[in-house]
Amino acid sequence: MLTLFVKILGTLWGTVENYRERIKVLNQTLEQCKLYIKGDRRQIYLRGTFPPKPGEFVPKRREIPTGFKLSARGIKAAYAKAQELESQLTFNKFDWGQWGHKPRKSESTLAAACAEFEKDFFDRKGRSVGQQEYFEMQYRSAFRELPLDREPTCEHFRQAIVKTPVDSRKRLQLTISYGALARFLGMDCELNRFKGSYSGPEKRNLPEDQKLIEFREELLDRTIGLRKAFELIALYGLRPHEIFKLDFSDFHQDGYPLKVLEDTKTGYRVAFPLPAAWADKWDVGQNLALPRPRRSLKGLSNRQRGQLISSFFNYQKISHGWDITPTVMRDMYAIRGARLGADSGDVARWMGHSLTVHMNKYMVHIGQKDDQAIWSRLPRI
Repeated sequence: MLTLFVKILGTLWGTVENYRERIKVLNQTLEQCKLYIKGDRRQIYLRGTFPPKPGEFVPKRREIPTGFKLSARGIKAAYAKAQELESQLTFNKFDWGQWGHKPRKSESTLAAACAEFEKDFFDRKGRSVGQQEYFEMQYRSAFRELPLDREPTCEHFRQAIVKTPVDSRKRLQLTISYGALARFLGMDCELNRFKGSYSGPEKRNLPEDQKLIEFREELLDRTIGLRKAFELIALYGLRPHEIFKLDFSDFHQDGYPLKVLEDTKTGYRVAFPLPAAWADKWDVGQNLALPRPRRSLKGLSNRQRGQLISSFFNYQKISHGWDITPTVMRDMYAIRGARLGADSGDVARWMGHSLTVHMNKYMVHIGQKDDQAIWSRLPRI
């Protein structure tokens, strides 16, 4: 029995090898596509560089299934398909509709495609306030730049992207957003080649910490809520809208841990003050009164809530020449962490973003003086 099995296996293997040799011979007669055996089931495919699919604008090297398995009859039928395909390519009559391309229903218009993309996004991410605001800033604002009544094509994406300044943040945003939409629709548009080399905000000179201390002195006779908002933003590197979404339940523990609630830009986190000496000196655990805007907070987005805080600092800048804003204080918090020797990964978590964002967006403000001070604290082994 074993001898018979070995003989049968040898015969089958010899047959497969004969098929492969036959395909090699046939491929010598084909110019624009080749027969190709793929997978354990030995399916026969046509491999070659074919015109772009609907919505794309770059020819791609692809594999088209013939629907035939490896056999004498399958090879003959697949070869006939290869000849048909080559004829269409030669006479410019190739149509992806005849070769397995099935457009999505949502491809009727860009508006429908964007709506389906949005539904899929929130089905996966959930509809928290933070995710809704992220979608608005990253995707919906980009989708408004498209001709929404037209059919999705790579050319429409390209045209919208190249209208933006080269190497700009706007161009990077559109490239990322349209790339995500194209992949969702099954389109291979190669948009990354347009994104440029935007590398984040330009380096700027930040005020020294002494400026924050002086600014706080100016606020001592102001409303306790506004002063407390300033102290928390300065000490914890908070975003302005997070002032209204804090949990002080563990605030009196060692280290003054401050909980930022889930429905904020980047969700729940625990932050710690930098430096701790300010937290002690300013008695941040006392009189935890927060600002009470004249306008109701009900129904306001995180961005709108943040603007209520930012407007106060903008007023100080216009009226008194102070260049201290929540954005500046958040930058200073990140730099202060580096100066104090805190691990960048920890500071990034306390600020509610990734280490990559921390290094690209905030550490660019590190100057040579800061680098020298950080280096001087390293152990000399």
